[in-house]
Amino acid sequence: MLRTFMISSLLLLGACSSPEPADQYEAAVFNPQRPSQDTKQDAKRQPAAVLRYLAIKPGMTIADIKGGDGYYAELFNYLVAPEGKVYLHNFPSYIDKHSEALDQRMDNHRLANVQLVTGNTNDFNLPEPVDLIFLSQVFHDLYLQLDSLHDRALRSNFFNQLKVNLKPDGKVVVIDHAAPAGSEHYLTGKLHRIDAKYVEQQFVDNGFEMVSSSNILANPDDPLKVDIWDSQVKGKTHRFIFVFQIKKDPIPEG
Repeated sequence: MLRTFMISSLLLLGACSSPEPADQYEAAVFNPQRPSQDTKQDAKRQPAAVLRYLAIKPGMTIADIKGGDGYYAELFNYLVAPEGKVYLHNFPSYIDKHSEALDQRMDNHRLANVQLVTGNTNDFNLPEPVDLIFLSQVFHDLYLQLDSLHDRALRSNFFNQLKVNLKPDGKVVVIDHAAPAGSEHYLTGKLHRIDAKYVEQQFVDNGFEMVSSSNILANPDDPLKVDIWDSQVKGKTHRFIFVFQIKKDPIPEG
């Protein structure tokens, strides 16, 4: 009887212990300092796979643009340490929306490598050029309104800010909710999605080239024609990951 109890207790302890991290990316995700509101999102956001794909390394400088409450900024913090830097950037309206969560996350300087930055579309207000600009599920916000001269100027300024805030070999990462192929941005205002091919073309038209893409966050069961908050897809939309860099002029022959 005692032996059975001891075996059962050991099995229970094993089930409750954290899994052994396979690499630095899982170690960041399993970090016990992470807030519970973050870890509850992990199954849907698959951060270890995303971070591994992006090859985040110590010493990197990263700008998490419109980073909200800092879910990814905290993970970046662990991975770029001790010499790297993470700029958790928000527009003023995002600061107001996430002020309480940001205060808790940054309390007592618990994220030594993270600095809060407030900027806007015309000026990101970053202290320095960075290795990586990270746009997680926010790029479509530029296309919520249908085209006007003001909207086009806004987008042009945004792409210019991407360029001036990147190091020469810096990358831009876009993660976003996919819309039906060919829909461009015409469903974005209604569904908060955007056509993946359209995103790629927008970057190409503004002087970038795609370096790589990933289907880590793909969901073939997503019908693509429902709002991202619809119960059948909330938290599990079909998302694409694109990595861009500024297009370099070809080296002349001879």
